[in-house]
Amino acid sequence: MTMTLKHVYVASLILILAQMASAQAVGAAAASSVRSSKEIENSCKIKAKEIAAETYRGCVSEQKNAQIDQIKKEYSAKLQALKAHYDSELKKMAGGAKAEAKQAAAAEAKADAAKPAAEIKIQLKQAAAASAAAEADDSTMDIPEPIPVESSGI
Repeated sequence: MTMTLKHVYVASLILILAQMASAQAVGAAAASSVRSSKEIENSCKIKAKEIAAETYRGCVSEQKNAQIDQIKKEYSAKLQALKAHYDSELKKMAGGAKAEAKQAAAAEAKADAAKPAAEIKIQLKQAAAASAAAEADDSTMDIPEPIPVESSGI
């Protein structure tokens, strides 16, 4: 097979075009590779930011919950101490009022030993009523809840 100048020229052109096409394919592949590696890098950055944000929110929530629990514990302890203090004060006052009422009734009974029996009975009833009133004045007494009033729809 003899090659003419024309055939050599055509073969050279084909070879050059093939090399150019190959170079473009390699360039496109490289560009595609660069583009895909940037896309991968961006995707990973986004995912890392999401994970970091979620971790941060979780950490803040845990710390806030711990603070809330600590405040609740302190509140309960202070409330128990305050309740115990005022319960003892109420007991002192209730015990003192009962003792005073009994002493007053006894003193009146001694002073009125010479009075007629009818007057003594009246005074004893009054002393018993005062004693009952003092016991009824106990501030730990249960107070009933108010009954809600329904509107008549007028």
